[in-house]
Amino acid sequence: MCEANHKYKVYKDNPERAKLMTDMLLNELGIRDYRGHVLTTDGIIEDESITLALPDASSDEETKKAYRDQVNALKRKEFSALIGDFKDELCEWDVLNEATARHKMYDVYGIDIYKEWYDMAREYAGPNLPLYYNEARLSDENFYKLLDEMVEADIDFQGIGLETHYGFKKPSLFDNILKKVSTYGKTIKITEYDDTCTNPNLQANLLRDMLILAYSYESVDAFIMWGFNDSSHWLGNAPIFYEDWTLKPSGKMFIDLVYNKWWTNEEGYTDLNGQFSFSGFNGDYKISVTIDGKTKTEIKSISKNKNNIIEIII
Repeated sequence: MCEANHKYKVYKDNPERAKLMTDMLLNELGIRDYRGHVLTTDGIIEDESITLALPDASSDEETKKAYRDQVNALKRKEFSALIGDFKDELCEWDVLNEATARHKMYDVYGIDIYKEWYDMAREYAGPNLPLYYNEARLSDENFYKLLDEMVEADIDFQGIGLETHYGFKKPSLFDNILKKVSTYGKTIKITEYDDTCTNPNLQANLLRDMLILAYSYESVDAFIMWGFNDSSHWLGNAPIFYEDWTLKPSGKMFIDLVYNKWWTNEEGYTDLNGQFSFSGFNGDYKISVTIDGKTKTEIKSISKNKNNIIEIII
């Protein structure tokens, strides 16, 4: 994700920045899974199209409907621009962000307003793009209350983003959170990881433990950091690189886990039937086949509960 650049209040003033970043990441760097963050929050709305004041829960239905219609017209404008401008480029969208901290519309309209926003996002995203709810307050019981309500209201969301800012000084707490969130049957992503450790070795140990915990849960399919170089990190303390792009101990540990211990490198010859078998981790593979001096390379995915028979014709 490109941090705040897909948020509409940032995007509307400088859409080219997000477009250039997206083009560079997808077409120059070859990033395959680039997510959108975020379509909306439920905070104070500051826009010239909103001419009415936010009612309270006891206001009459006509007053509440008039304000709701104004807000939803604005959301429709924002959603259509963001989703439409990056159609077929982003792998998923965070629809709603941090509603345990900001819940202005929810306090008046209840869970129905969120259902309307997710239905609106689905209208523009099409039937297949995964939609997420993203949260920072992972130990707040209101987070789980909201998830319960979203499920009960049959809100159309496929994933839950766990921000995980500041890390968890006790990984066992993070384990408990993953256990609870996994019960909702949604795909889980760690979406905004960073920490406040000033000791490089402790920072490495913490990231190691968090990565291993996340990797141990089948429902977790991504671990995303909120910046990776000290020079551009909002806390000035990124997990991977110092300002001069030298690796931190935590960066070295990350590379060892992801590109060594959890990476599959296999080579060999096919049998007389043209088949080659290997055991590997789930994920995306770059597979090259060579015959008579001609090579063909394709990207293929291997995952649990599939037969994982891959055919490459050359």
